[in-house]
Amino acid sequence: MVTVCSPDIQVPNTFRSVTVTGEGNAIGTDSLEPALSAPLRRDLGWAQVLRMSQSADHRDDPLLRQIRDTAAVLRGTRMIKVLSAEQVAGHLGGWHPYGFCYRACDIAHLHEPRDLTMLGTDGVEHSEMAFALRWRAVDPLDYEVPGSPGQPGLATLQAHNRVGAMILGTGFTPSNEDLVPEYITAGFADLPMPANAQIVAYVPGGEARWREVPCWVLQRDETWARLRLVRPDNDSLAATRARCYERGVYESWAPVGELLDHHIADIPYAL
Repeated sequence: MVTVCSPDIQVPNTFRSVTVTGEGNAIGTDSLEPALSAPLRRDLGWAQVLRMSQSADHRDDPLLRQIRDTAAVLRGTRMIKVLSAEQVAGHLGGWHPYGFCYRACDIAHLHEPRDLTMLGTDGVEHSEMAFALRWRAVDPLDYEVPGSPGQPGLATLQAHNRVGAMILGTGFTPSNEDLVPEYITAGFADLPMPANAQIVAYVPGGEARWREVPCWVLQRDETWARLRLVRPDNDSLAATRARCYERGVYESWAPVGELLDHHIADIPYAL
């Protein structure tokens, strides 16, 4: 979730708030997750802010720090750490949250394993599945920015002394497309595992529409996707030519380029 500002209308400080969010989100929907905000203007575009976030020359830039500081962690903020299968086993065996992590709202637009594994911490970059540990922050003091002034040495470590993506020292993760603020647990300490923490898995797919028929995407490659009908009826069977694989279950294959409104469906349990 990102807020950008534009000087198109004269208001105090000549900025007008403009919201850029994921589907179904709006600024202010969760007071525990302040939006990442940038004071964009005619001489400071979004592309320039992104370039600044990826440059060591801007590690101590006051404007970039101002932008970074808007992505605050509060008591109750949803946090997330991307895990490999090996790390999942470790956490199931008693590991605690530690090291690099993110606010869940800042990476909510990333759904596919190939995108999420780039945020992993143990060097595993390509996997058919991605995993994540999710929890809520107990105290903002448990987190710090991986850069100056608290951690100035991280960005100076040579490649042969690193695992995973390089550390820029700007407070943002390396990316050519997204402005994603990153955190570490303070001093890289283990944090107590909060109540209701979750380990979740991400698989390729989600929900999509094909020929006006809602379907689950079970698997896919660059060309074809295997689909399962969400609400099969005679019309959807005629449109998709889906076959019955077991009682009430109808599946078909579709060209990936024909899928519409492809997204991850997050359906929480009401506990």
